[in-house]
Amino acid sequence: MRIFLIILSILSSINNCSATDKTFTDALNFAFSGSDRDTIEIIDRKNCIFKYKSNIYYLNNVQVDRMRIYSFKSIMYDYTKVDLHGAEKVAEITTNAVIDNGSELHKLLRQSNPSLFESHTFDSFDLTIDVETTDQARVVRAWQYIYKNGCVGKVSSF
Repeated sequence: MRIFLIILSILSSINNCSATDKTFTDALNFAFSGSDRDTIEIIDRKNCIFKYKSNIYYLNNVQVDRMRIYSFKSIMYDYTKVDLHGAEKVAEITTNAVIDNGSELHKLLRQSNPSLFESHTFDSFDLTIDVETTDQARVVRAWQYIYKNGCVGKVSSF
């Protein structure tokens, strides 16, 4: 009987962990994409390293006291923007290569600037994420959840 209770206790804690992990992943998805779809790839959960699209984010390096979340309206789109800053890299940004379609323009571009046709990665210490939603309050709640339930972030020196 005692072994049954221990096993039952372990199984119930596993269920609680997966629910928490699911909520954490849901918060990450919404914080970056403004959607509940699974768009985030977890690279290192313990160190809060995640991949969204082709970029890798280091959320433990973000200076949380410098984060800014605000609405942005343009003629064509409404977004919620999230500014991330850090003394260490907060992201590795990968630019996509131009796809050569064989046109005369691309031939000239390849001759004058061949690096356009290669992907490039660079470290970013300051960046803005365009979150495709107007639900700014939910974006704020998602980021609060992320930093209350796993990521630690940092504080700027002033």
